[in-house]
Amino acid sequence: MITGLMVPSQPVRGGPRGGGGGYSGGGAAVPGSSLLTILHCWRTAFKLACERHRQRKQLMEMDDRQLKDIGITPEEAEQEARKPIWKD
Repeated sequence: MITGLMVPSQPVRGGPRGGGGGYSGGGAAVPGSSLLTILHCWRTAFKLACERHRQRKQLMEMDDRQLKDIGITPEEAEQEARKPIWKD
């Protein structure tokens, strides 16, 4: 398996400006900040998908010697490279 960025399983608490990201100290949502949280999660997921695509494309371009150097077979490389970008 190729590792990359991880999408957080819990809501993101730090917003892009270092604020609460949708959460105040008392637990009540700050008006309008939930949109920032959603956009941040979408951006993170998009970046992860792009990174997976890049890694899997590179994997398909490697020759047998390079694959052996990283410890995987050509069959394993093809199986990993053919996964959809949303699969880990």
